[in-house]
Amino acid sequence: MVLATLCFALAFPAYCLLHSTYYNFFFGSNQAAPWWAFFASKMFKKPFAVYLNYPARLKGPLMVVDKFIVKQANTCFADGKFARLMCEKTYGRKFINCPGGVDGGKFSRKIWEARWRDPYILITNRHFPAKRIDYGIKILKSLDTGHMPPVTLKITGAQTKYTQTLKKLVKKYELGNRVKFLDLIADKDLKTLYRGALVYLYTAPSEDFGLGILEAMACGVPPVAWNNAGPKYIVENGKTGFLAKPGDLDNFTDKVKKLLVSRRMNFKMALAAHVYSGEYPWDAHARILEHNIKGEIHSLV
Repeated sequence: MVLATLCFALAFPAYCLLHSTYYNFFFGSNQAAPWWAFFASKMFKKPFAVYLNYPARLKGPLMVVDKFIVKQANTCFADGKFARLMCEKTYGRKFINCPGGVDGGKFSRKIWEARWRDPYILITNRHFPAKRIDYGIKILKSLDTGHMPPVTLKITGAQTKYTQTLKKLVKKYELGNRVKFLDLIADKDLKTLYRGALVYLYTAPSEDFGLGILEAMACGVPPVAWNNAGPKYIVENGKTGFLAKPGDLDNFTDKVKKLLVSRRMNFKMALAAHVYSGEYPWDAHARILEHNIKGEIHSLV
C-alpha cells in the first residue's frame, strides 16, 4: 500500500493538472484509495469521501496516518452494519451504512423442486486459509447420507496453493467425486449454480460483510454461516437461514443437516431468504452514495 501511494504521489499530480477541471469530488474505495483521494483533495481543494469494507489492517505510524486521513474525509461510507461499527470504533467518526447489493435472482417452487434431482451444497469464496473452505469438506464427510439425499459439494474460485491442501483433504476423507472444484465462474453461470443449490455454506469465521450470502439468498438458497461479524447482521437465524455457534463445527453441520432432511424447512427458509434479499438492491446502494456525495458538493458551492 505504501509503495502504491508513493507511485501515485508522483504520477497522479501531473495527470490531474491536465484534467482537474473535470473533477468535483474524489472517492477512495478501500486501501490505499483513501490516501490517494486525500492527497488529490488537498492538491485541488475538492472534497473527498472514503468507502471501507473494514478498518485498515496497519500498525504503528502507518495506522496513525491512516486514521488522520480518514478523519479528514468529508463523508465516510461502510459496507454494512458490522463494517460501520468497526470503522466508527477505529476511526472515532461517523460512517454511513452503505452495504453492497445484489441483482434480483429468480426463485419459484418449480426451481426449488428441481434442486432435489441433483442435490448439492455450495461454497463460493476465494481459496485462502482464512476462508476455511476445509470446513465445508469436513461437513460433507459428516453428513449422514442414510437420512438425506447423497449430496455433493461444489466449490468455486480460482485455484491457489491452498486448493492443493483442500484436495489432499478430499483424498484423505475418500470423498472422491463428491467434491467438485469449479474454478472461476462467469456471473451468468454463477447465478445458475446458485439457483441449483440446496444449501449455501459460508464457512469464513470472520467476514466483514458476506456478499456471497446475499447472492445465494437472492436465488432462494438458505445459507448457513457463523453467528459472528458481518453474516450475523444479514442472516435472521431460523428464518432466512441458520447461524452456527462460532467455532462449533458440529453445530454448523447439524444446521446443514436440518436443511437437507426437512424439505418443508428448506423451502420455507429459501422463500424467506429470497424475499429478504430484496432489501439489498444495487440501486439502493447507488442512491445512498449519490445522495450524500451530491450533498457534499452542493454544500461547498
